[in-house]
Formats: sequence, C-alpha cells, structure tokens
Amino acid sequence: MWGEWIEQSLILTRGIFCGYPVVPRSDGAYKLAASAEIHTDINRYDTSDVHFVVSSTARGGFSGAPFISEFDMLLGIVTEALYDDDSHPYMAVIAIESIYPILEREDVLRGRLEHYLASWSELHRSLEARLALERQQRSLKSTS
Repeated sequence: MWGEWIEQSLILTRGIFCGYPVVPRSDGAYKLAASAEIHTDINRYDTSDVHFVVSSTARGGFSGAPFISEFDMLLGIVTEALYDDDSHPYMAVIAIESIYPILEREDVLRGRLEHYLASWSELHRSLEARLALERQQRSLKSTS
C-alpha cells in the first residue's frame, strides 16, 4: 500500500510547512511558518492513501502546504484535520507519492506547489547562510 521510502525512522522527526491561517486580531493575511513532529503514519479506512499524523494544531489556511522533512525531503501535503465530534483534531499530511498522479494531470496544482517550494527554497537558503555565519562567528570567538 505505501512505498518503500516510508519508514518507521521518520517517526518523531520534524518537518516544516507554511500557510495563511487566520490569526485572531490581525489586520490581514500573513504567511505563517510552523514546524511539527511526525507522530505516525496511518492507513485510513476511507482512502487508500497513506497519511502522516503530525503534532501541529490543525487550522484552515494550511491545507495544500508542502510538508518538508528535516532531511530536506518533500514528505507530503497538508490536507485536513482528523477528529471526531468530541476530540481535538490531528493534522493530516498525505504522503507525496499519492500526489504525483494529480500533479501529472493538473497544471494549476503543479504551479501552486512550485510557488510554495520556491518560497521555501529562498527561506531555506537565507536560513542556511545565517546559520553558517553564526557558526563561523562562534568558531572565531572560541579560537581567540
């Protein structure tokens, strides 16, 4: 059912995603970045696609966002909140291999995904440069 790339070693690793959820008392829509820990992968009874359950609070505005693992791998797409009437929702991320056939058919979805990934790539490069500079500064301080 699920591909060989999905391993138990992904459990308790982290990932990042972004979206535009409503922020109470804000004056507009803001891109909000978040990180989450992967709790498990599940086989749902209502679909054959594998989903990951992650630790972030499920909110409208994150749906459709790519979930990028700490290993710099596109793991999946944020889809929905999983909950029963009286329970707290879990955030669900559909495994990326289920998305490939959709991307092959839908140019609009491919464009949206490329937009998200381009903004994350820019953010990732900026963060990597800043962290490298901080490491270099710490190294210089420790040698002097």
